[in-house]
Amino acid sequence: KPKWLGGGRAFKSPPVIVLTIIKPVLTLCQGEVPANPWQSFRKASGRREFINDLASFNGDQFVMKSPELLPVLKKMIEAPDFNLHNAKRASFAAHSLGVWAEATIRRCIVSQHLKPTCAELDRVAKGRQNVIYQSEELKKAAAKVISIHIKALIDAEEKDRRCIDVTAAAAM
Repeated sequence: KPKWLGGGRAFKSPPVIVLTIIKPVLTLCQGEVPANPWQSFRKASGRREFINDLASFNGDQFVMKSPELLPVLKKMIEAPDFNLHNAKRASFAAHSLGVWAEATIRRCIVSQHLKPTCAELDRVAKGRQNVIYQSEELKKAAAKVISIHIKALIDAEEKDRRCIDVTAAAAM
């Protein structure tokens, strides 16, 4: 909630745990590791759209633009000093942001691992659609061939009848 951020921004010099928590948040939002996390956080969180930006964050887009940052972010959230329990004692806002950052980073990592699998599934699905289309075309062609064959048989039978009729008439 926006009001929780106000309490976090009130620190002149925040506890180390707060800086540890906001660093991956800012890295996700800005697409680079901030040189001065606290100054960057105060500026970013003061924007009216900050909460909406977090809520509408597109992890897939982040993975496409900045895949090289995922190992860095993973190290940040797996570091022993990235402790959400301690963050909650220092600042509820830091705790909430930490939970968001950890969940978002883990989702981005999973997304990155699944991307090749999803691409392969798309390729297979398109191939399957192509096969289905070709199968439908083959069915149409087979129906046309059968229709032509039946017509040829009917025509041949009709010609045989005419020959029999002509032969019978000539014999009379």
